Amino acid sequence: KKMLAINYIHSKYEYDYMIHTNLTSLWNIPVLLSLHSEIPKLRCFAGHFIFNSFITGTGIIISHDLTPLLLQIHATSAQPMEDVAISHFMLTHGIPVYHLENLEKYKMNYQILDENEKNPSSPHHKNPSSPHHKNYNLEINENTYTNNILYFRIKNSTIQQDFFVAKNIIKKLYNINF
Repeated sequence: KKMLAINYIHSKYEYDYMIHTNLTSLWNIPVLLSLHSEIPKLRCFAGHFIFNSFITGTGIIISHDLTPLLLQIHATSAQPMEDVAISHFMLTHGIPVYHLENLEKYKMNYQILDENEKNPSSPHHKNPSSPHHKNYNLEINENTYTNNILYFRIKNSTIQQDFFVAKNIIKKLYNINF
């Protein structure tokens, strides 16, 4: 389905970049629009490179000229189309990663809490002293600085927690109440 959608968009629309994301990522559109002038127009394979291994599927940005290469992954890869497979495919075809994690203005923020997580050093633990806390679980309120956050990844132990967090982020970013 994903490959059909990418092929359809590529054949029917004019665009500079395509973003591979997921339903649990909430993008900060003004920051995303400012990224347009920062990243290369050609041979752009960008995102947050994690585990020194792949671009996280929460936000893979691919320039128009690389989409035909991306469409080849279906024919050559036995892996399902996912972030690891996409990254491996692009890297083995000589496409370098544009590392968004190195840019101060384009952070991602994980909104992940698991009430059942017992390990205090886990990013899923509700613990402000955790070494991961800096990039995780930013408290969202009217005073939260979000001008350097490209997108939020929301994934909690319950859908009710996800909705609560998403509503707070949407209220902060766009002043929309639910």
